[in-house]
Amino acid sequence: MQTLIVTAYKDEDQLLRLVRQFEDRFNVYVHLDRRSEAFNRSNIDSLGFRNLHICSTYAVAWGAIDH
Repeated sequence: MQTLIVTAYKDEDQLLRLVRQFEDRFNVYVHLDRRSEAFNRSNIDSLGFRNLHICSTYAVAWGAIDH
């Protein structure tokens, strides 16, 4: 199975559409930026996507070398 890696900061609806589109064919690993207020982690977890993995929730300096 192939894997998608996504960094997300805003637009939960778009992220969920992406996961729904690929959930049967891909593992989807998502990093949610800790400073983002756009995501409801418990809401995402409750949707029961089998191949969705929330990897981490640390703060990202966007555009920095560590991203």
